[in-house]
Amino acid sequence: MNVTAIKRSTNSINDAIQGMTIDVKSKTKDSEPQNLVISTHTAGTTDNIKQWVDSYNSLLDTFK
Repeated sequence: MNVTAIKRSTNSINDAIQGMTIDVKSKTKDSEPQNLVISTHTAGTTDNIKQWVDSYNSLLDTFK
């Protein structure tokens, strides 16, 4: 789909994707290209927001 070849002299790539650093752990064979899949991890986000709101509301209750 979006094939982009990236070569660097070090194992750390910090300018390919804005805000992300990729640390390469091992070399792959030239005949075996690798895929990098990036997605958003949203598990627990709703629970964390609810917990924050509950804590905030509890704090407001202490000032009433």
